[in-house]
Amino acid sequence: MIALRTASALRREIRRKFREVGIGGAIKLGVRKLIRELCEFTSSKKQDLDPFDLKYRTDTSGIIKPGCLDIPDDKVVHAVQYQTAIVDVFLDILNSLSISYEEFLFVDMGSGKGRALLLASHYPFKGIIGVEFSENLHKIASSNISIYKDKLQQCHRIQSVCEDVTDFETPKEKIVFYLFNPFDDHVIRSILSNIEDSIRRHFRDIYFAYLKPVHRDVFDQATFLQIFKETNRYVIYKNKPFELS
Repeated sequence: MIALRTASALRREIRRKFREVGIGGAIKLGVRKLIRELCEFTSSKKQDLDPFDLKYRTDTSGIIKPGCLDIPDDKVVHAVQYQTAIVDVFLDILNSLSISYEEFLFVDMGSGKGRALLLASHYPFKGIIGVEFSENLHKIASSNISIYKDKLQQCHRIQSVCEDVTDFETPKEKIVFYLFNPFDDHVIRSILSNIEDSIRRHFRDIYFAYLKPVHRDVFDQATFLQIFKETNRYVIYKNKPFELS
């Protein structure tokens, strides 16, 4: 009886989709849903073997292709696959910063499941924010934040916000921005424009830590930035004083 009711509900849902978006649209939605479910299954299998997640009982690992993300088609074309923070490289980045962490916010643009947020909490940042457009990844990150416990944590003001990074209002604080190749040059240009405007209104120190810098040319062309540190895996930028920009 339950199976019959489920089949009936499924038929109603299929008919509704045909009415709303037509046969072509319904097929497209069905294919995208199947791709997402296959990717989620593959990601969960990889995650089972991840030492970080095994230790903390979190879900931060795996690789998720853009087509598997629950974001609109006009946005997914600018997205890059989700991949989790590389622990040793990430810690090397934060240890490279000659700053008083207590004076800075840490903001991960395209924060995914939130591993970078958890690792950043080992430093005494003023606060930690992850900005993620995928609602599914945002929910996973929020769950991970509530689960994660480590005696080395020095910051407990951690949050994930579900928002388009191009709409994110830059806090009027000193900030360390972190990006692990989360989107294309189109989105990066928009982000940098917003942040430059914010700095010119309220000058303060800003750092960008760009891991796997595929589109570093966009940063290199930003006249308000200068290279703070460069390696073969990441580049850290810092804003210039106004008179140098």
